Amino acid sequence: VLTDATQELALLLRQQSRPLKQAALEALLALLRGNAARMDGALLARVVAEAAPLVSDADLHLAHLALQACAPQGKVCCSAYAGGEQASLLRKPLQPCIRSAKEVFEPNVLEHQLQNGPALASLLDLLRALVAVDAAGLRFNDLLAMLHGTAKGGGGAAPAPRQAIGNLAQCVAAVCAAAKESERAATVAGLLRDARGADEARCHLSLLALAELATLADLSAVANLKELLLGTFDDAACSEEARTAAAYALGRLAVGSRDVYLPVVLDALESTRHQYLLLSSLKEVIVCHARARPPLDFSAALDQVLPHLFGHCQSPEEGVRNMVAACLGALATMHPDRVVPALLEALANAGGEELSDALARWTVATALKHCMAGDAPIAALSPHMRTFLALLNDPDLDVRRGALLLANAAIHHQPALVEDLLAEVITPVLLETVGGALVAACRVRFADVITPVLLQTVELKMERVVDLGPFKHRVDDAEPLRKAALACIDTILDVMPERLDEVALMPHLAKGLADSKPDVQTLCHQILAKLCDLRPGAVLNSMDTLITPLEKAVNKPAKENQVGTEVERANDLVRSALRCVAAMSRLEEIEASHKLQGPGPTLIEVKYMQISRSFVEFRERLLKKEKLAALYESVTSERIAVEA
Repeated sequence: VLTDATQELALLLRQQSRPLKQAALEALLALLRGNAARMDGALLARVVAEAAPLVSDADLHLAHLALQACAPQGKVCCSAYAGGEQASLLRKPLQPCIRSAKEVFEPNVLEHQLQNGPALASLLDLLRALVAVDAAGLRFNDLLAMLHGTAKGGGGAAPAPRQAIGNLAQCVAAVCAAAKESERAATVAGLLRDARGADEARCHLSLLALAELATLADLSAVANLKELLLGTFDDAACSEEARTAAAYALGRLAVGSRDVYLPVVLDALESTRHQYLLLSSLKEVIVCHARARPPLDFSAALDQVLPHLFGHCQSPEEGVRNMVAACLGALATMHPDRVVPALLEALANAGGEELSDALARWTVATALKHCMAGDAPIAALSPHMRTFLALLNDPDLDVRRGALLLANAAIHHQPALVEDLLAEVITPVLLETVGGALVAACRVRFADVITPVLLQTVELKMERVVDLGPFKHRVDDAEPLRKAALACIDTILDVMPERLDEVALMPHLAKGLADSKPDVQTLCHQILAKLCDLRPGAVLNSMDTLITPLEKAVNKPAKENQVGTEVERANDLVRSALRCVAAMSRLEEIEASHKLQGPGPTLIEVKYMQISRSFVEFRERLLKKEKLAALYESVTSERIAVEA
């Protein structure tokens, strides 16, 4: 029965139906896991023959299952690869399988779905298993040559794009880690030669392969490796990708050999000008420790690392400060008892009005934002959130924006940290920035400050004119803050809408709908559409103030000489506004009051009849225009498709 069942399942892999092929692969894997020892080589070779064609970049999940079916299931399966025919059979689909790490995928798909996904993990397992089997045509040197050939291209194939080199490097490292010590040493020596060579793609691949191999094997004894990596930073002939790869490799080496390479990173950080690259190396060390499950102990190195990080938290280069913040955020998740007090001390010491103090405050806010996305230490942060969120009132615009991003991250990832502070601290600041104003709100009860803040924010602007010689350009310094504030409001509606005072929000939202910046308008459209579902009463009561800015948005005349992306962006804004109109059309009160009949309507019914009439007339004006009617039909069809 086992042989017949296996053969029938293998034949099903030829069918066109994807669900059938997936079910057949899952059944085959279950049979292989429990009965591989009872299958002969011919039967296993049959499984490989039928599963191998499914190794394709067209369907990553089927490729993942097919790779698992192709992987040798222990020594008993060696006979399936011992013969030249089976080896050739597998070698043929292996080449496009490896190339799938570089072709067809968009960069973000490659990074997230393949590099960190099951398809690449199964490919690495298969490569390690093939090295152990040592079958003719698929031995260590053969596999290594295939990987290098994929990176280089040739035979009509294009070289691997830069985004795919990281995947190929993981494959090279997996093959080397599974090889014999002598083969691994020879390969490392070859990688060092290639890293010094003039071939940019090969240099990039070699540096990343060394980085991946450093976490799988001990490379601390490799001669001249430290000098090679540090020298890459100063080599004018090296590309920016090669320098980044060298920094990544240095960090990975410090993960595998912390006592040897971490001092190298810290010493170089003080003695060279490549702070950004060296801090990215340090970030790799810290993040790898933080992501391990359970997290690795980094306490022994804290006394060495923290002074360097806080020493660069006032750097004028934003990239350097971002790296410092990422390091501090990761360290706070591992050792909050040491890092959180240090952040509080840094904040207390940076209370001045000088630029360096503002940069330090920005770094602290950004570090906490990074911390929120990880395993944030709730108990350690909770008593101090009021202090950290006081940065929402900071006089420096960049610090205030960093605090808004921190608040957004906390609301999204750790709502328990801010739910008791939301109405008291965050919401007034969010509301005052929606209209473009930057007025410091007193941290008192929400209801006591909302009216004066609203009155002030309606009048205040943060626009300035920049003289560019032949023409002048108007800049709004408050735009990034308005966008960050609206993003926070949007997150509140998603995570804990009961904490938002929608009645107080509506006048500000109406101002935002009339904003001159398209990005701000789009965010307001998203919020209004959500309020139609969550707080329809607030939308109905503010209908008169919402119709005018929406009508202006959909009827905004096109600028002269608009081309390409400008036209598409203008259409996107119109579609965004029409989604609001569609959401408002679904309000039950609109349709009910519009159809209301009978004598003696109450005052409330009369009010809703008036609201309904004004909105229906507005909608009819839009739909009389052919272009807007087509776009409206499109956005309503989108929602129907999503709901279906």
